[in-house]
Amino acid sequence: MFFNKLRQQMKGIIILVVVAFALTLLYVGGAGVLTNQQPTAEAVARVNGTTIDALELRQAYLAQVNMYRQFGQNVSRVQEEAVRFNTLRQLIDYEIMLQAAKDERVTPSRTELDERMNQLKEYYGESFRDILRQQGMTEREVRDLISEEMQVEAIRTQKSSVAISDADVRAAYDRSLIELNARHILVEPEPLEDGGLDWDSARAQAEELSARLADGADFAELAKEHSDDTGSAESGGEIGWVSADSPLVSEFIDALFALEVNEVSAPVRSQFGYHIIQATEQRERETEAEPFEDVKESLREQLESERGEAQFLAWLNEKRENAEVAILDPQLRAYQFVQNNRLDQAIAQYREAISANPGDPYLYYRLASVLDRVDAADEALDAYKTAAEMGSGDPQLWFALGQAYQEREENEQARDAYVRASELSPNDLVVHQILQQIFTELGEEELAEAEATKITEIQAIYEEQARQQQEQQAREQELLKQLEAARQSDEAEGDGAPETPSSEETSQTP
Repeated sequence: MFFNKLRQQMKGIIILVVVAFALTLLYVGGAGVLTNQQPTAEAVARVNGTTIDALELRQAYLAQVNMYRQFGQNVSRVQEEAVRFNTLRQLIDYEIMLQAAKDERVTPSRTELDERMNQLKEYYGESFRDILRQQGMTEREVRDLISEEMQVEAIRTQKSSVAISDADVRAAYDRSLIELNARHILVEPEPLEDGGLDWDSARAQAEELSARLADGADFAELAKEHSDDTGSAESGGEIGWVSADSPLVSEFIDALFALEVNEVSAPVRSQFGYHIIQATEQRERETEAEPFEDVKESLREQLESERGEAQFLAWLNEKRENAEVAILDPQLRAYQFVQNNRLDQAIAQYREAISANPGDPYLYYRLASVLDRVDAADEALDAYKTAAEMGSGDPQLWFALGQAYQEREENEQARDAYVRASELSPNDLVVHQILQQIFTELGEEELAEAEATKITEIQAIYEEQARQQQEQQAREQELLKQLEAARQSDEAEGDGAPETPSSEETSQTP
């Protein structure tokens, strides 16, 4: 129950983050954050002919970073690329959903739109019009953007709507009482030149394997030879005992628990590819189950959430596959190629990004990391050097350079880079713990001892901060106790005090 509610709250947060409109600036530090330094509004992606520009991505990215900060996490420059790419993917999905909502004529009512607009005005109060003026927007433009947001919310709700019958709830309860021993063959889709995935070929291969199994082929041998799940292929596709609440994708769980023992499924698609699944054994779970009547409503909510989300994602995946999506930003295209293991194309795109922005040290760092993966060690080392020299204040870049030198057994250069990383991380306990171990491996005992000293000093600082915090909490608790005692004393005195005569009584006193 709690996690269902939490997921619903997070879904609302994600919707806010994904919305690419100018008021997003207000979520990341107030009006005018980018007023003086707005990036060029060049296109970074295109979705069915509609462009997403650099300003939209910048605004949504800042909102995403701000959300991380609220959860106590900071995004470093090294991590920035991944967050930017994921933010762009969210914007692309948002545009796909918006286009689908318009195609299906899903629109909010005037009453609903007025209510949402009034909520926004109430939130910002008297500053609302000043904010619009600073951002160069009209109230009509904001209203239109809110209308689009509501269209996306509505299409998502519509595509997530599922009917859960009493029989569904009972079946889910019954399968929660058992475990199945399972094995599978996974066929992953290969990447396409446009950055997509070849699902058709993956399905065809899975169907071919399924036909061979039907003709009597040995499941374990086919898994060893053809399964793309490297973790289970060597053991003939064995996954082990699976329960209904195991952390596996819902498509897999649903298909597995629909099987009889020794039955083999038809190819089942999930986000990872096509699975051919077999249940080999069944047993009762050892944990004692709660009575059906006590859990049926919470189980119904869980099924609605899980199946609704799976249904929505299946719809969205279909829309993604049929959409014409192009990522135009060279760095983000490079990142996409890396994710699809197309490293030569990634290298070419990083070089293009560097040509356009030669002063960005993190582009050289990214290029170096991919060059490492294709065994271009000399070029990778040069790129790591450039990154560290250009971004000389970032310890992560010096640490990466140290690792590159160490892998080449150029230990003196590695030592110097690691020392620089240490100097730039005066209060980072984890960095000094890692460096202590590295210096020990390199035979740099004095440096290892110096790191140990820094670790001791940092731990002492942390302990002192913890002590002061505990003392502060103790003082606050003592103050609360004193206030409570004073309140109780006042109440006691009030109860025991003589009644004050009324004005009528005092007027009659002789």
